[in-house]
Amino acid sequence: MWITAFTGLSMVSLLEKMRFDLYASVMGITGLGLAWRFAAQCFQWPQVIGETCIFIALSIFIMLNALNLARLLMAPQLIRSEWMDHDRFNFFPTFTISGSLLSIGVLPYSNFAALVIWWPTVLLQVLFITLAVRRWLTTKIILQNVSPAWLIPMVGNASPCFAGVPLGYGTFSYALLMSAIVCWMLFTPIILGKLIISKPETEPHIVPSIAILISAPAVISVGLYNYPDTANVLMQLLSYAALFFAAVTISMFRHFRIKQFSRALWAFTFPAAALSSSLLRIYHQTPDPYNLYQAWIALGLATTIVVLVSVSAVKCLVMDSAISLSGKKSLNRSSILR
Repeated sequence: MWITAFTGLSMVSLLEKMRFDLYASVMGITGLGLAWRFAAQCFQWPQVIGETCIFIALSIFIMLNALNLARLLMAPQLIRSEWMDHDRFNFFPTFTISGSLLSIGVLPYSNFAALVIWWPTVLLQVLFITLAVRRWLTTKIILQNVSPAWLIPMVGNASPCFAGVPLGYGTFSYALLMSAIVCWMLFTPIILGKLIISKPETEPHIVPSIAILISAPAVISVGLYNYPDTANVLMQLLSYAALFFAAVTISMFRHFRIKQFSRALWAFTFPAAALSSSLLRIYHQTPDPYNLYQAWIALGLATTIVVLVSVSAVKCLVMDSAISLSGKKSLNRSSILR
């Protein structure tokens, strides 16, 4: 109950505000931690930054799991409603992706802990993407329902190989990775077609959504790095595709006017972290000055984004809890759970 005491919210109110897209915070912080861990290995830097990020992300992951378990037991209709929503059900795999990332995060400390996190999340990921594709094939889809969030389940199929290879499940993970590549190749043209036809630049919320286009090729590229026999050209193609989408997203920032904190801001964190991890691996494969500078810039940008969003989230949480505990109502105030 310390969560409700800190936030000043009742348990019922807190559960009503919970959604699976909050796991994007775990993805972003864990992704940054893994990027810093790899950078420390490449450049012999101290490992404290990466390991601290992973520990923080693991703590948030455990807290969100507890809250979602409470939702399942106390208000299952909330999860059912979220699953039936055309947009929100795409965010269920943020839980499985978080688990895949954290399994490689804890692997250096405990092989058993990595397995305990990896197997359930991978099996759920297979279930999620199967049900997602089945829904797309069997449900009448209108243009407005097509979204970059469709790529989230596909990213989930690429992430298990991070820990799967060192854990000894390389072949199974490779099969999932190849399916992620096929899905990315098939669905990206559909998503881009929708974005171009519907002229989304007039919609302020579209920029965080477009950021998801960065993460899919970046995560697949990092996944391919785990298989040395895979063509280096394919990994570079995906990394630079992610870099291209990052440039497009940055160019659209004038359409995203940030007036208050929103959970949508977390959508920028994981794509930035995934891109930095991908470019760091490009440098590791081909160590030249250009690859070095772009890897450093990407890591610095990812760190800045995650820190700014995290600080904004903490400030918003503290302000909301102070207002709630004082008994005052907040009008038009941002919320950590909004």
